[in-house]
Amino acid sequence: MTVQKEEITSITEKLIHRRFYEYYSKPKKVTKHIILDRFFPSERKITSKISGLQTSIGKLWEELAKELASLNQFEIQENSILEQPEKTPPEIDAVIQQVKTKREKEGGELDNFKKQLNDVCSEKASPEIPFKKMTKGKGADCIFNKDNKIYIFDIKTVQVNANNGNSFNETLILWTAYYKYKFGVDARDIVPKLVFPYNSADEDNDNGWWDDYGDRVIPLTRKDVLVGNQFWQFITGNENALQAIITAINNLSKDAEFKKLYSKVFELETEADLKNFSHCVKKYRIKKTRNVDMSTNNEIVNGRRKLNWKHGGCDFKERFGKLLDPEKYICPTCENIIPYEE
Repeated sequence: MTVQKEEITSITEKLIHRRFYEYYSKPKKVTKHIILDRFFPSERKITSKISGLQTSIGKLWEELAKELASLNQFEIQENSILEQPEKTPPEIDAVIQQVKTKREKEGGELDNFKKQLNDVCSEKASPEIPFKKMTKGKGADCIFNKDNKIYIFDIKTVQVNANNGNSFNETLILWTAYYKYKFGVDARDIVPKLVFPYNSADEDNDNGWWDDYGDRVIPLTRKDVLVGNQFWQFITGNENALQAIITAINNLSKDAEFKKLYSKVFELETEADLKNFSHCVKKYRIKKTRNVDMSTNNEIVNGRRKLNWKHGGCDFKERFGKLLDPEKYICPTCENIIPYEE
């Protein structure tokens, strides 16, 4: 099955809208920098606002991957099912440490490691064994199941720090060992990989990523990493998946109403300004999802009280929360259903 380009583009646009909305619908605190505010006050404030948004947008890739994979018949598993044993059996720990050290020194693939895990681990699940959450920084973003294969992905920031390779190597090894130990599946059917959603040096050249960043992930090999369209094509079956994602980004970059709204944040100075802006973001969200707008004489002074709205020729009063909730909403004036469409 192949996820069509139009579907990929539409879902990407929807999720970008959601990321912006969820970030800016919550009023922000005004922060200060004791040094930079004295040298470059305007630039520092812009940088602060951009960095916060950049972190929020980072969640987009995980959300997008799960939605697209589900359309291509991947079963989406909860990230929380990947756990580590409270006490790793010594025979398993010995295999983990052996392959970790060997790869750091000599490189190589994980095929023999998986064979060793099969030899020392039971073929049955271990529900009676106490497990706990993965150590912070060692969790996965996506766990997919398809055709009896378990795919465990961590979607990384596109800016790769130097000397992260050994940490990445350990992560893939631990995922494989712990999943095998907990569920008893054939370790050869566990496929752990790091994902870089695009090549930040050249979004049209996935293979070129290795020339720019490959030395930063050693001892990982090309079997351990998916870059850009290598990943998006794999989960969608569409050879032009990344281009469809970029099309969505380009579409929104040309959306004058979208850009005008969110550009306003760079002009705001006080927490009161930021609070009022969050109301404007909610108003925009309601307009997009419900096709409902505020009455022209309505002032936003408190998002908790009922405000004046209109749809078609009908006027009614309602709180933000009711209209932002995707559940069925019936207009209290005309008693017609006002649909919710992202």
